Amino acid sequence: MKRLSRLLTALLSIMIIVSMLAACGTVNQPQQTTAATQSPAETTAPDPKQASGTIEFWMNPAGFQSDDAQKAWAQKAVDEFNEIYPNMKVNITILPWADSATKKQLVMSTGNNVPNAMYTFPEEMVVYAANDQLVALDEYFADEMDDLLGIPDSSYDGKLYIAPVLLATYGIVYNVDILEQVGWDKNNLPKTLAEFDAFLKQCKEKGFQSYVQSNLYDNLSGYSAILWSEDTDYITLDDKVEVGKDNQVFKDLYTYLKSWVDNEYTPMESVTSTGSGPSASGVADFCDGKLASFYFSGIQIKDQKLQEAPFEWVVGPALKYKDSSKSVGIDIIGGFMVPKGPENVDATVELLKIMTNTENGSAFALGTGYMPTRKSAGNVFKDIKGYDQLAEIYANYDEIKGVVHPVVSADFNPIMQIRQKILLGKVTVDEGLEEMRQLLEKDLEKYNSSN
Repeated sequence: MKRLSRLLTALLSIMIIVSMLAACGTVNQPQQTTAATQSPAETTAPDPKQASGTIEFWMNPAGFQSDDAQKAWAQKAVDEFNEIYPNMKVNITILPWADSATKKQLVMSTGNNVPNAMYTFPEEMVVYAANDQLVALDEYFADEMDDLLGIPDSSYDGKLYIAPVLLATYGIVYNVDILEQVGWDKNNLPKTLAEFDAFLKQCKEKGFQSYVQSNLYDNLSGYSAILWSEDTDYITLDDKVEVGKDNQVFKDLYTYLKSWVDNEYTPMESVTSTGSGPSASGVADFCDGKLASFYFSGIQIKDQKLQEAPFEWVVGPALKYKDSSKSVGIDIIGGFMVPKGPENVDATVELLKIMTNTENGSAFALGTGYMPTRKSAGNVFKDIKGYDQLAEIYANYDEIKGVVHPVVSADFNPIMQIRQKILLGKVTVDEGLEEMRQLLEKDLEKYNSSN
């Protein structure tokens, strides 16, 4: 039975990562407080007009079209915050993605220079929440919980630890002209691995290729949907390592991927390019009419060149394993967590609430292409091509999922490197899957012994 997804609720009921303004001061060692000062129920909040101090905020690049656009969005939120807390200074530090996880792990493990708030995602959040290092946000957001999307993925052990700001979505975009040339109906697109394989073969026979992966997003995009459609994963959330040569779903998936490379159904750049820009993701070549399809994250639908493409294109669903498999859509939550320790918790959470409210959250969505996390935002993308199709697709998935095991998230890069070896023929499919299994079993043991 189909169910309305969280995404559809946001879009039709009324549809890792934020970059903020450049740091406006030096990052000072935050003063420490006891855990007893962390709960709004246990403290008497001071008059905001009298409160003073500094809030250190760590953010990541968000996907706005320019730094100026990101800073303008951030400045509006800070200005609104300063109307309530006029004597509170906000320092925003933009952490490059390459350094982000390491720096957060360092400060959280040592307790030194811990910021007041940090961007995060569920797999990262649960590590710190399990160690009792985060402020629970339930009481602060008590009056807004019914309006928030993504609460289950933003929570740990029944408590809210992420103030959600984005939902990331995934699927496949198809060139309608090429679909017609190879005999596919834009209203009946490939749904399974075998159907997509047939489509790619037909495209190759007509001289067309497709981007079959996007390196940055692939582990949490279409191919995870294939795994999840059969209730398997690299590591399940209950600590079972399932990747390996004896897992038929993994074996079939990687065998298909390897054949698509070997048969030149996909450009080699689809395998070797890095990043998420128009060239690396296939958007640029698709818009030039060179590709039949490409995997996308929701933010890429908003790409100006795609919106202005001189041909019709349609959005298709993430693939599932086979006809009898359930269909699974991906919506990945991103937002802010508040570490225990630094002062000014009430002020910090007030800033979070302003940043993620309906107005500012909608502006963030329009600036980045991510979905808003407030039901009251409505369909902010109603005038942008493709998002109505995406909403309908998400309405018809059997399940919506967006969380992987923390060890899989931490091992994203080594998993990608092993996959590259498989696709480039440096190891066999069986050898690569076994290498992944051994890697994840070793790191899962380390993870469990330290938590």
